[in-house]
Amino acid sequence: MRRAVGSGLVRGAADHRRRPCPRVLVRQGRAGGLAADPALLLVPRGDAYLLRGGPDRRARQPLTGAPVRWTPLTVAERQLAYIWGGLALALVALKPLWPIIDPFVWPCLFHSITGVPCPSCGATRSVLALLDGDLPGAVAFNPLVFAATVGFVLGGVIAPLWAWRRGTAPRLDRPLPRWIRAAIVAAILLNWVWLIIYL
Repeated sequence: MRRAVGSGLVRGAADHRRRPCPRVLVRQGRAGGLAADPALLLVPRGDAYLLRGGPDRRARQPLTGAPVRWTPLTVAERQLAYIWGGLALALVALKPLWPIIDPFVWPCLFHSITGVPCPSCGATRSVLALLDGDLPGAVAFNPLVFAATVGFVLGGVIAPLWAWRRGTAPRLDRPLPRWIRAAIVAAILLNWVWLIIYL
């Protein structure tokens, strides 16, 4: 990989005089948008341009702005999908045993010391209320755990079927947008405020 700063040499040009680099993605190739071999990408990085391409096709960068791409599942991911389905089934099938297990669950240490519920307080009671069909009670004990439990069970149904029928999975080519990360943090904080008020 070479770096061209400001104006620089463009590989494959008719001569080697310096020419200004455009501030957009540039691709050399044949007519119709098909890349020649080797191909060249000028990727702007501030005042510099990264020249990418060459004989190694793995070094080329895709000219797509899509943040999500779909790729085939690996063997490990297929196994994980089936394990997810088994755990979701066990969560529902073992419902009669949950009241027996509940007394052996350790109390929240943070709540015992401070008197203030932690963000996960009420999780066990929320799950038990949901399994009993008490949706308002499940939401009241811990709204975020209620949503996570519903998503876990639904995902446990969908994931094995998807792995069996489709065999693809989404991949993020870039980090989550800042507003999504901020929304996740805000949801956790609002859920904690709810627990402090109502538990």
